[in-house]
Amino acid sequence: MGERNSSVLQKLQTVMKSIIHQITSAAFVFLAIAVSTPQVRAADLTLEGSGYYDLDSDFFYVGGRGASQSGRYRNLGRDYYHETAIGMDEVVNNSRSRSGTMSFEFWGLDFFGADSGFVLMTSRVKSLGGGRFYDGIDRVGNSIFLDEYRFPELNLYELTRSGWRYRDSLSFSEDSLL
Repeated sequence: MGERNSSVLQKLQTVMKSIIHQITSAAFVFLAIAVSTPQVRAADLTLEGSGYYDLDSDFFYVGGRGASQSGRYRNLGRDYYHETAIGMDEVVNNSRSRSGTMSFEFWGLDFFGADSGFVLMTSRVKSLGGGRFYDGIDRVGNSIFLDEYRFPELNLYELTRSGWRYRDSLSFSEDSLL
């Protein structure tokens, strides 16, 4: 009877060690995922200096999912597009923490100062360390051809734990045929 109790006790100790090992392993994996997850911090990001946009006058139709984008949107749908260059003197991280991945975007607004409009083009910008800046963000891609006069705007969004968040914009005060 003593041997039987000893055997049961040994089995119980083995099971307990296994449970403790599984809990420790799960906690370690959870911690590793939490530490290594990119795009988790909210930073104080600003567009600084002057910006520009340059639209090619030739336009072309893109079917399917539309022209590929690398920013917040992977595609903007089938539509007419034209080659577009956008740029900004600097993107600055004024906080101490690393930013998430950013989306540098070209928009067409109905009127100057509007808070909504059409997203014409998006481009990915890598995360930026605290207190650092990118000098000369220039992107060339395809933007939707609206064939309407709108007010152009460059916007900056950041990917945070709670999704994409608006950070800053540069509005152009004259409307253009976008």
